[in-house]
Amino acid sequence: MVNCLPRGQNLEIILMPVVEGMLFNKQSAKTMSELIKKGTLGFGVIKCKDVYAAYEELRSKGVGFKKEPRQTPFGIEAVLCDDSGNWFSLQQNN
Repeated sequence: MVNCLPRGQNLEIILMPVVEGMLFNKQSAKTMSELIKKGTLGFGVIKCKDVYAAYEELRSKGVGFKKEPRQTPFGIEAVLCDDSGNWFSLQQNN
């Protein structure tokens, strides 16, 4: 398992469709869906102590990445994709 959580902690992720309803009106749902499809907007951020190690471990297990680890203004980030097209940011603070 990738070392992104303190020992003994579990991680639960809830994925939900971006659709018209309680959270979004029709236009907002359409706009959000388009931004997600383009890769402009994602919802998940996973903090890691060592993004480079997490990247190598996940990549060796077949996880696809949109972006390799790189320095950003907020720290080091890599962006991974799941098999449904959702993407998540792995981040290491400076």
